[in-house]
Amino acid sequence: MSETVKHLCSCQCILGEGPLWLEQKQALVFLDIIGKKLLYWRNKEGLKTIPLSQKVGSICAISEDRFLAASVQGLFELDANTGNIKSIGYDQIISKDALMNDGKADRNGGFVFGSKSQNEIDPIGKLMGFSHNISELWTGGIVLNGPAFSLDGKRIYFADSPSRNIYTAKYDPEKMTIGTPDIFTTIPTDGGYPDGMTVDSEGYLWSAQWDGWCISRYHPNGKLVQTIEMPVSRPTSVAFGGSDLKTLFITSAKKGLEQNLSATEQMAGDLFSIKLDVAGVVETNQKDKLNA
Repeated sequence: MSETVKHLCSCQCILGEGPLWLEQKQALVFLDIIGKKLLYWRNKEGLKTIPLSQKVGSICAISEDRFLAASVQGLFELDANTGNIKSIGYDQIISKDALMNDGKADRNGGFVFGSKSQNEIDPIGKLMGFSHNISELWTGGIVLNGPAFSLDGKRIYFADSPSRNIYTAKYDPEKMTIGTPDIFTTIPTDGGYPDGMTVDSEGYLWSAQWDGWCISRYHPNGKLVQTIEMPVSRPTSVAFGGSDLKTLFITSAKKGLEQNLSATEQMAGDLFSIKLDVAGVVETNQKDKLNA
């Protein structure tokens, strides 16, 4: 596979996250959580930035111009054109000591999202789901990242980043329940921390590794099969896109590195891509009562 990392644009996100390829628009949308921004990137048009009023941790598409957003301590509807955030009746579903974090639609259209403790010490993070109502899938994490889903949608992957563990479990997309998680893999101490992830069309898991200067590809049995070095220490998440779904987009963060940017990491917080021989799969839109 090609391993040439391309620098796409200088967006300088404090905490770039949540990349999502919009197939109909042929555009990548992603977030700067701390910078309170929704960002669009298109190949010919470049970067567009929309200010947000809240720290949005993750999104999934409801329609071409509407997103479901895990934000602050709740779920909201986000207007993709204006950045307007509207209540849908779930403003406070986690503790005020926690914040919404990474999330993704499952293969059935349910939105699965995690939360993190604000001090990144207390194990109050939860993995939750939303279709017609809220489901609590797993509790006891500190900073929950991912999730990602097997090609048949019956297995989930997610990370509790401080533990360095990526977990996997059986997943029922109809009931939005999971089995007892097992450790899929543990990142070595010199490899950073597992962050955002996705699954390719061969069923392999890709994970960004915060403080690891790399992204990694894992066999479905958990074996590491490929590592691609990044020009920044804090890649945060990955998503497949492009006309053939063979472009892997990578977001990154400059959080905690601001004093070192001029000397060591001038591209921290920017958007990158890698052209691969393997394709991804089209992400599912969220299907729930908001579509009614």
